[in-house]
Amino acid sequence: MIFQRDTVSRLALRLTMSRIAATLTVVGALLFSAGAAWAEETNDISNWLKSEDLEKFEEQFLNNDVTLGILPELTDAELKEIGIDTIGARKRILRKPYEDDLKASETEASQLEATVERDEIEASRLAALLRDSEDEVNQLARALVDSEDKVRELQDSF
Repeated sequence: MIFQRDTVSRLALRLTMSRIAATLTVVGALLFSAGAAWAEETNDISNWLKSEDLEKFEEQFLNNDVTLGILPELTDAELKEIGIDTIGARKRILRKPYEDDLKASETEASQLEATVERDEIEASRLAALLRDSEDEVNQLARALVDSEDKVRELQDSF
């Protein structure tokens, strides 16, 4: 009996250890994935700060986990709270989401204009085809009337 209990205990321990190992593998993969995403977001905000000549505030952004995704939600008071002390810097930071929206709107507008232009060209082409088709139908109708007249003349001559 003691031998069997010992064997069962060892098997249970092995099973528990393999479950723990599998769980640790999954947790490790999740942590790696989250770390990679955080690193990408950190790199994005750092690059943006540099592009706006605001790299001196990079530490404040990183220490407060501010990413480009969070940036549109920040208020003037929150920027001041994390240490962005100059009004000009806060205004440039707060303006960024609106500039992105404006750029996106301008892009959409130019795409829409191009679509409208293509549609107008296509409409002109179709209108020309319709006019040509109408001319052909009119010619066929005249030919039919002429043919009917000739048939009547032939009938009358008999």
